[in-house]
Amino acid sequence: MQSGITASRNGKFRFEGRAERPTLIDIYDNEYRLLGRTYGANGEDIKLTLDRSNPYNMTAKGNPVAERWAAWLHSHADSLRTADSDTRNRMVAGYVGSHRDDIVSALLMMTLYDSSGPRGAAAAALWDSIAEEARPPYLTAGYAAQLAYAREATA
Repeated sequence: MQSGITASRNGKFRFEGRAERPTLIDIYDNEYRLLGRTYGANGEDIKLTLDRSNPYNMTAKGNPVAERWAAWLHSHADSLRTADSDTRNRMVAGYVGSHRDDIVSALLMMTLYDSSGPRGAAAAALWDSIAEEARPPYLTAGYAAQLAYAREATA
């Protein structure tokens, strides 16, 4: 994990980081409110357009995974911002069901799906439905371990 601080000027900022493999990137404001998330790898320039009032209302260019993820978030931004856990879970499950071989399915589950308490078994089943190559261990091992625990606790 890396953490860094950058300043914005006229609403724009630039940040550089390094990771051995493609990674999930969280962007927060100075009050630790989520501004957006993206996915990137070394050597890529990813241009994001973020909406401070809605972290789902974003666009991305420069990485195909980041672009697909942002496009889905953007198209559901208003619903996601006000959705309860069950509604959000249904929205994510809808994407996963029709995109089982897309890493965006894993990213959506790791960042949006509420797998707490009695939802753990459904989360584990949905996670298992995603193709293994779409949930690379270097990125998803922590979430997968939490699901395994939730599955055991639910059983």
